[in-house]
Order: sequence, then structure tokens, then C-alpha cells
Amino acid sequence: MTTTKKLCISGLMCALSVCLQFMSIPIFSLGGQTGRIGFHFLPIIITSAILGCFYGAVVGGAADILYSVFFLNAPYLPYLTITAALLGVIFGIICNPKYSYTKWRITLAVIVSYVICGFILNTIFLSMMMSVTIQILFVSRLIPQLINLLIYILLSNIFILYIYRNKKFILS
Repeated sequence: MTTTKKLCISGLMCALSVCLQFMSIPIFSLGGQTGRIGFHFLPIIITSAILGCFYGAVVGGAADILYSVFFLNAPYLPYLTITAALLGVIFGIICNPKYSYTKWRITLAVIVSYVICGFILNTIFLSMMMSVTIQILFVSRLIPQLINLLIYILLSNIFILYIYRNKKFILS
């Protein structure tokens, strides 16, 4: 695949990730909103699976910067950008496009990358930003993040296996 095609796919996935940040579903509990179910990590995961960890990191970082600069009404946190880029790196290393994809490899890559980046690191950085103890945020984010994890496992397996099986038509 040429570099031009990789850049085009990366740009489309970056734009899709920014758009998907608006399509999140809030989750409410007794104390108010505790989290959101979102889909914005999915284009980062798919880019890492198709193009590798470098392009996945670029898409993750660029999408977070674009969303933060143009649409976020809170202070910009570079930690969250690093976390989004790291998600692409971890997924791309575990689920390398040079090897064949299996459901178990994709599931393992989603679990490891999302638990490290989406749950642990994001919770730590959000607690720093909001001046809330980490324990309270971990407990309040646990259910929404588990739901997100299950959604990402399901959708990643569907999309990546479909692309892998039809790669001569999709990626040629």
C-alpha cells in the first residue's frame, strides 16, 4: 500500500474519530452522570490494525487534538492526547498487520490497550484535572468502561475481520 493511500485512510479515520466523539451515550446513576459510552476509539483501533501502530498513534493523537481545539469547552490536557496515541501503539503492537488476525488476538489487543489507556490512564488524568480522588473515579467509571470494552471487542472483531477477509477489495 502506498504512503498516499495510508495518509488518506488515516485522515478519514481521524475525521471519523472526531465525529464519533459527538455520538456518545451518557450513563446515569443515582448521583448523576457517571460516564459515557463512546465509539471514538474504534477508528484508532481499526487504523492500528490495518496500517500499524505508527499510523494508529498519529490518528489517536491528531483526533484528540482536533476535538480539543475546536469543540471542547474545557482546558486542553496533553495527557489525554498521549493516552489516545498510546492506545494506537499498544493495539498495533499486539495486533500487528503483518500477522493473521484471529478473534482472540483482536480481543486480547482490545482488552490490554483499552484497560491500560481508556480506563487506568484516563481515570488518573481525569482525577488530576477534576481534583477528585482516584478511587471515587475508578468506582464511578467502572460500569461505563466495562460496557465500552464489550462494545469495542464486538465491533473491533466485526470490522477488522471483515476488512482482513476482504482486504484485496478494500485496501487494494
